[in-house]
Amino acid sequence: MLGPKIQQMNLQLEGQSVEGDGNKAKFTKITMRKLPLKLILLILKIILKIKDPKGRRKDPINRIEDHELTIDDSTINKLKDYSNTPKFVNISGVGLDDERGRLNNILNSLIKDLINGIKVNPSKLWVMQQFQIALIDIQDEDTEAREGFGTELENIMNILQIKSSDHLLAYYLG
Repeated sequence: MLGPKIQQMNLQLEGQSVEGDGNKAKFTKITMRKLPLKLILLILKIILKIKDPKGRRKDPINRIEDHELTIDDSTINKLKDYSNTPKFVNISGVGLDDERGRLNNILNSLIKDLINGIKVNPSKLWVMQQFQIALIDIQDEDTEAREGFGTELENIMNILQIKSSDHLLAYYLG
C-alpha cells in the first residue's frame, strides 16, 4: 500500500507587501519549491493573520446602523439589577471558577461603563463601541466562554432595546 501522496506546488512572493498593526514587511524575493502543500498553506495563513488577527477584512463597527436609544431611569435600574444577577451559569469545563471570574469582571466593567455613560451617549453606536472593547478582551477565551459572553451581551441589548448588533457579535465571537 502506498503512503499518502504529498501535494507539492511552487510559490513565489516577490515585491508583495504585508501590513499589520502599523508594521510593514516587503518580500524582496522568496521562492519555495517542492514544499508540501500543507506547509505552504500554513505559511500563507500566517501571512494573512499578520494583516488581520482574525483573518477578516473590515471592522464591523464602521457598519453599525446608529440610532438614538430611549434611556430613562427604568433602563438604568434594569442594568443595575442585571449586574447583580448570576451570569455564565451554563458554562462547563475545567478551571470554571477562574473562567467565570474573568468573564464576570469584563462584563461587570462593561455594565458599569454603560450605566455611567449611556445617558450622555444614548446611541446604539456608542453601546456597540463599548461592547467591542469587551469583545476584544475575551477573544482568547474558549468557544463556550465566548458564546456565553455573547448571550450576556444579547441580554444587555434586550434591556437597551437594541434589536441587532449589525454583525459585531458574530465578527468577534465567530
